[in-house]
Amino acid sequence: TLLELCGLSADNRISEKGHRLDGHSLVPFIQTPNTLEWTGPNSALTAIHKWKESDPLSQSYSLRSEDWRYIRYHTGKEELYDKRNDEFEWTNLAYKTEYKDQIIKFRKELDARLK
Repeated sequence: TLLELCGLSADNRISEKGHRLDGHSLVPFIQTPNTLEWTGPNSALTAIHKWKESDPLSQSYSLRSEDWRYIRYHTGKEELYDKRNDEFEWTNLAYKTEYKDQIIKFRKELDARLK
């Protein structure tokens, strides 16, 4: 968003070994605050950096959609919360069979976004 607003390059790498910045611009919402058109991902991705670990697959991540929060820790442990009915995330639904499809959906989304 800031890169687009300032007209800056997204290539902030010091060398070719670095990773380019990525993300989805929020400029359309700044320019037209009442817009309902969103072309970005269905959830926000948060990475929890594990100190001295450079492999992205060894980190912990959270995906937050409008109604759900999914967390996958570097250990493989998972958490799933229904934010509509559990605002404070007290009840982990990840290991309840009736939420298996939701877990599979979030796993696929997270894996696709980490590539």
